[in-house]
Amino acid sequence: LTAGYILAVKGLGGFHLAVDASDERAVQKLRQLKQRPHKPLAVMAGSVDRILPYVHVDEEESRILESFHRPIVLLDKRKNPGESPAPAPSVAPDNPCLGVMLPYTPLHFLLLEKGPPVLVMTSGNRTGEPLSIDNEDALDAFGDLADYFLVHNRDICFRADDSIVRVMAGEKRFLRRSRGYTPLPVFLKNPMPRVLACGGGLKSTVCITRENQAVLSQHIGDLDNEKVYDFYNKSVDHLKTIFDTEPEIIAHDMHPGYMSTDYAVNCEGLEKAAVQHHHAHAVSCMAEHGLESGVVAVTLDGTGYGTDGRIWGGEILVCSTAGFERKAHLEYIPMPGGDAAVKEPWRMAAAWLARVFGTGFCDLDIPVVSGIEREKLLFVKQMVDKGLNSPLTSSTGRLFDAVSSMLGIRHTVTFESQAAMELENAANGISCETVYPYEIDDGLSDGPLIIRAAPMIKAVVKDLLETRDTGRISADFHATVVEMFVTAAVRVCTETGINNVVLSGGVFCNALVFERMISRLENHGLNVYTHTKVPCGDGGISLGQAVVAGTMKRSG
Repeated sequence: LTAGYILAVKGLGGFHLAVDASDERAVQKLRQLKQRPHKPLAVMAGSVDRILPYVHVDEEESRILESFHRPIVLLDKRKNPGESPAPAPSVAPDNPCLGVMLPYTPLHFLLLEKGPPVLVMTSGNRTGEPLSIDNEDALDAFGDLADYFLVHNRDICFRADDSIVRVMAGEKRFLRRSRGYTPLPVFLKNPMPRVLACGGGLKSTVCITRENQAVLSQHIGDLDNEKVYDFYNKSVDHLKTIFDTEPEIIAHDMHPGYMSTDYAVNCEGLEKAAVQHHHAHAVSCMAEHGLESGVVAVTLDGTGYGTDGRIWGGEILVCSTAGFERKAHLEYIPMPGGDAAVKEPWRMAAAWLARVFGTGFCDLDIPVVSGIEREKLLFVKQMVDKGLNSPLTSSTGRLFDAVSSMLGIRHTVTFESQAAMELENAANGISCETVYPYEIDDGLSDGPLIIRAAPMIKAVVKDLLETRDTGRISADFHATVVEMFVTAAVRVCTETGINNVVLSGGVFCNALVFERMISRLENHGLNVYTHTKVPCGDGGISLGQAVVAGTMKRSG
């Protein structure tokens, strides 16, 4: 490690790939070989004192770091780190945070005692595949990547990725709930029938209920790979075995293309319950707090299959654990190329610009126009005009992608949510100066309110043309997104007489949105409920699915 080699280390829940965190050349080599050019890498240090020279650690963060769970904790970097060897710039490039964990096996302690004081410790697996847990499998999976292997003869019975948490609004929030926390149960207000909930398609977990306990699996991952799907099947069997229960109901997402949906549909002899994605998000938060009805839910994420067959993601719902009514949503926008728009945020930028400026957007002197070939922009405009492979979406995540590309921050991504993360990073430490204009209209008769972001897009472009600082535009954009949804939520609360609001969905991993949303809603006298036991993203929806299906069964 000290000489700059890559070491594969067998741990508690799988293998890590380790290098000296202060060795820029070694970190770059690891990134290149693992084909992970941008995604932040986590580090392991022997103690909190070891990392104090280059990150801020408050009392709560120190407590979590030193707890027996030993998660990765996202910590704010110091602007002027101390003299001790700091993590190399490429460990977490262009990111104000660093993911840090402390050792949790004796082998880790020995390594850090004898070797470099801080190690990069990233998951030992092929890209897109589960963690390797077997010595021979690890040699086969990344024998051409690691220079040396440190193995032992204690078998790992079941793989578990490191958990990831971040302290936001003064409390621990899960970004990934896995090793150290699973399969600890979430206790429910009422006993439930025996339900197996299959989760979604990304950041998958499964959940089983037994009496008043809901037990979530460890993080499984994105179900787009045969080995991950095999791990998914084994995880279901493992949970059923260790908790000695056989489900009578199987709950799944409404999306027909998810492999988790396919798994549920093909399970014979069980009652099936399809649960809408954002309803599951809302109920997962409700279940944490023992809420059963009378809730307005703000659910913001990237993708969720809606009851109208469109892609939702900017929703305000009135919820009970048994059902929901859609009361407001972000205006629909075409998503040119479907899934291609997720990997190429410039497509969403072009869709929004085409809506506001028509074909003339190609003549705007802004970063996305100068950074993307004109022919590509015009082609996307034609796709949108003709409705070719351009499903409609109300996704807040795709709105973040669009603005990130407009500002020239990120046109294409190499990992999920990269464009939105870098847009948040651009606004780090910058206060909002103004809230951009937006509109909320009544939509169709008796239909949901429509939150219109087009006026904001026009104002963002005006600021770009006037060469306003990118960080300030990002800060004002974040504040405007919060104000749009707060205004709509307060209106729904007023009309329904409901004072309880829950926040769920992956967008709330964004600290700027999350903390400002809580503050603004509380300023309106509302009670705000948030996640502290399961992730706000898709890693928590299996809990919501299980409670919805169990409630439906109990109520007949």
